[in-house]
Amino acid sequence: MKQIGKVVLLTTLSLGLSFSAPALSNNTASAATKWHKGIPKVLQGTWKGKIKQGSLGFRQLKLTKSSFNYRDTSDESWSTSKNAYYHHKRGSKYYYVKSTYHGEDGRKYWTTEYDRFKLSGTKVTVHIYGGAVSFKNHGKFYAINGGLTNSYYK
Repeated sequence: MKQIGKVVLLTTLSLGLSFSAPALSNNTASAATKWHKGIPKVLQGTWKGKIKQGSLGFRQLKLTKSSFNYRDTSDESWSTSKNAYYHHKRGSKYYYVKSTYHGEDGRKYWTTEYDRFKLSGTKVTVHIYGGAVSFKNHGKFYAINGGLTNSYYK
């Protein structure tokens, strides 16, 4: 009788451990980054910043739900990126935005740009951290390594 009690106790104990061990382990699979369409509401609006190259004027940044627009007041023309997507980790100050810019300077091209926005109160710092330029009908593809950083204020 004592022998059967020990077997039942050991079986119960081993079953209990086998069900609780996966819950106690820290090896959970992380989900892939999910890109959301548009630009987050917290970044939308008009932002203004100084031009770092030493010229007079300022740089303006306009973020709408679906586009990313910027210009230098020295040339007055707007550059517009469309098809914006973003991802953001809850609780983080960083927002990652990718967008596409189409242009033409003698030949048609399009640029996919990746920007990191760091939001801090009424200040946003924008850092280009990568992208690519492709030329239509030429088959050329150039990588953008990034590195340009600008700060803007509301």
